[in-house]
Amino acid sequence: MRKYLLAGAAMLGATVAVQGSAYAQAPAVMPPLAPPPMGTLITPNSGKSANDNNSYQAAPLPGAVATPTPGSMVIRLNGKIWTEYGLGGGSGGSNSGAGQIVSGAGVITHGFPNAAGKDSSNSGLGTYMRLYPGFDAQATNGLRYGGQVEIRENFVATQSNTGATGTSGLTSGQTLYVRRDFVWMSMPTAGLVRFGQGDGISGIFDNGVTSQQGYGQGGWNGDAPPFVANSSAGTTYPWYSQQGAEYGSNKIVYLSPQFAGIDVGVDYAPNNGNIESGSTPTTGGASLSSSALPPDGARFMNQYQIGARYQGVFGPVSLYGFADYIGSGHVSYTGTAAAATTKEFGSAVTTPANSAYTGQFKNLSAGFVGVELTIGGLAIGGAWQGGQYNNTMATEPQGGVGANAYTIGALYTIGALSFGGSWYGFDSQGAIGLTGISQRHENGFGAGLNYTIAPGLNPYVEALYGTRHQGGYDFVNGKYYTQTGYAGHNNVFSEAIIAGIQVGW
Repeated sequence: MRKYLLAGAAMLGATVAVQGSAYAQAPAVMPPLAPPPMGTLITPNSGKSANDNNSYQAAPLPGAVATPTPGSMVIRLNGKIWTEYGLGGGSGGSNSGAGQIVSGAGVITHGFPNAAGKDSSNSGLGTYMRLYPGFDAQATNGLRYGGQVEIRENFVATQSNTGATGTSGLTSGQTLYVRRDFVWMSMPTAGLVRFGQGDGISGIFDNGVTSQQGYGQGGWNGDAPPFVANSSAGTTYPWYSQQGAEYGSNKIVYLSPQFAGIDVGVDYAPNNGNIESGSTPTTGGASLSSSALPPDGARFMNQYQIGARYQGVFGPVSLYGFADYIGSGHVSYTGTAAAATTKEFGSAVTTPANSAYTGQFKNLSAGFVGVELTIGGLAIGGAWQGGQYNNTMATEPQGGVGANAYTIGALYTIGALSFGGSWYGFDSQGAIGLTGISQRHENGFGAGLNYTIAPGLNPYVEALYGTRHQGGYDFVNGKYYTQTGYAGHNNVFSEAIIAGIQVGW
């Protein structure tokens, strides 16, 4: 999950300008860099975070993070803290104290019991934080460069069945981990290059704008989805932008200079891992190229993206648009179809007679386009993403159907207040065991409100409602119709609402 500051929210910050010995010479006189036509466009995921105004285009953008002068370096440690209360409901089982609603999808509650007879209320108060250590520098010859890390809070501990009421075990289980980690270099006339674990062309060009992540805490890619009564009933977030499925791989990214409002970009990721974690083929290391173990064949190899972006202003109207192509190879599966179906369904059940699933997958081949128009305080936009993929840009099984995602939304800003909403639909193969039998259809509705009380102090409210359908698949229990424990639940829904406040520096 990614959390981002509301568009237009200013944050207090402290930066340290450091003049090192390497820059002892008198800085050369550099001509000012003209901002691009949309230099004043503020996008939902900008601000003092891992992606800032210095490293998102070949020329620096005006923004919240200071741009170093020639011969200087700015070292910074930005951060954000969120505290929020949320509650959720949806398809998920029975809960005698939650006000049951009987429908065709089963008993709908704001909580659900597990096999041990425990129950969840799916409401509560949560707090988490993120840190953004990094630096930006400019040499006297005009070369700009820097490094950026995003550190997040992890939650790994669960309380055992001891009846204890203390929280020491919970707090000691909250650890820190690295989510983004990259270096970058840029010359205004040559372009910008980024190396490492970070956003590719989809994440940079869309930036959460056309995929409608600008309200609340990110809509369906934000804080509210974890509050649904059963996570399996929650709709898939399909957009290949500003989420770990895209920025979690190590890659090389190139962004060209901007000409007449247009810039182009390409990126390349050898695989979906980090070679520093090890690469032993027998354990599925990052550089795996073939495997007899299913479902290793679903892993992409040699992924690439190529896209173009346009930013322009026409009188009172600002236009932002992009188009991106995503392609890849995939790990070669050398095992048998029987081994793949046994892995997917279990050895004690019967594989559906009409299933075409064999453990083999296709290369990625997908397009992603989006556009947004801004008139005064009103921004209206939408996006389409479709092609040969499944779920969130996972490879599609052989014999499966392609995927299509489509969304539309609006955001209105007046002074310190902004509010908006969106809808998206997503059609895909879904459960790979039902290849050749059925497909998945999902809808997600969302709305949110943000307000800036003071620089760095931002309350928000967000509400979501989503539906999922796939014939022959039980979303509540995670079962196929041939498996023991299957109870229908082919149509499920989820709902959640949160209210919270974010502070940033």
